[in-house]
Amino acid sequence: MSAMSSDWITVPDHLRASLVKHAEYIDHIHQSHKIESAVDLSKDDFTLYPKVFGPTKEAKDAISEALKEGRSNGYAQSHGMQSLKTALAEKFAVDGCELTEKNVIIGLGVKHAVELSLAVLCNPGDNVLVPEFGDPTYELQADLRNIRAKKYSVNTMTGAVNLPSLKDLIDEKTKAILLANPSFPSGHVFTASQLQGILEIAMEHSLPIISDERYQCMVYSEESSLRLASLTEDVPILECGGLDSFCQSAGWKLGWVLLFDRHKALERQVMVSMENLSMRLLGAPVPIQSGVVTLMSHDLGTYHKQRNKTIQENADLVCRELAVISGILPLVPQSGPFCCFKVDFQLFTDVSDCNQFHEMLYQETSILVAHGNKCGLHGNWMRINLAVAPNILSAAIQEIKEFCKRHKL
Repeated sequence: MSAMSSDWITVPDHLRASLVKHAEYIDHIHQSHKIESAVDLSKDDFTLYPKVFGPTKEAKDAISEALKEGRSNGYAQSHGMQSLKTALAEKFAVDGCELTEKNVIIGLGVKHAVELSLAVLCNPGDNVLVPEFGDPTYELQADLRNIRAKKYSVNTMTGAVNLPSLKDLIDEKTKAILLANPSFPSGHVFTASQLQGILEIAMEHSLPIISDERYQCMVYSEESSLRLASLTEDVPILECGGLDSFCQSAGWKLGWVLLFDRHKALERQVMVSMENLSMRLLGAPVPIQSGVVTLMSHDLGTYHKQRNKTIQENADLVCRELAVISGILPLVPQSGPFCCFKVDFQLFTDVSDCNQFHEMLYQETSILVAHGNKCGLHGNWMRINLAVAPNILSAAIQEIKEFCKRHKL
């Protein structure tokens, strides 16, 4: 028999092009899981220190009880258990806009929730407006469906969306605006006026908004938290959330889409299409769904407040310590588990870019930090995960300070 020919390789052109385009991000994900000995501040995962940032007792008890009772061993509807949809509708209702289980779809985490939203709003060849920095899978998911992700400008230091830039990108092929609310990895929290400006543009052009609100429960100051659906009566909002930040359990793989559509502009076609699309993956794990029904009856406000206080204290530590180094500019977050800092490499003797900073820091200290360009923060930005035990983070930051001193002019 003759050797295999390359003619057998039939990867679609758009998939091959997308994987090449996003190879750097994909390689970063693979590499970050291979290094066992490092103090890893680079990962998106903020469950690495379970004694400090683990799931709540209520969450663990709820899942355990679901397994013990034997009520979660079979299949559920691919788009989610009815009881869970009802529980989420009650938990996340917004005043003045009815939210029923019919407007809830369960998915495999927040990324899957965003993917479902993109898939039902856009045809191949359409485009969606996405922030220039944020979750790199926004663009990846769009590319894999032959949807063009057009990036609108966001002020790195203030988090404000450049509204003229956003408006100028809209054309006849634009089907939605994707917004990270609050913004990440910068951790900016939008003001009501900033969100209203985006809503006005969406209303003017009849564009629904996919609002990624995974870090709403990680806003350090509770009074600053604003869900987009609470600010509009006219623009359909597909709000995406998940368990990863709600109770520190990213590996449980459960997310949701909540459709707020007061005038039912999208309701029927969007929800039916999402239900059909969800059959591709046959739903989130049933034991997790079953346990979360119980979890949603608990008030996790105290847990969120304490967790957010610890993360904010970590953020204050990082920003305070790094700010004293000339050539390092920390970006003070208002939410989320990350802190970013900008490096002026003109002030370093033998470190010329983010790649070198990343590699040399690891070689000398066994500390890993992430490149900002993995999430669209171009221009010499690095990113640190704040969901780390405070004593470990403090020691790591001192090592980073010493590294910078060794290599400064």
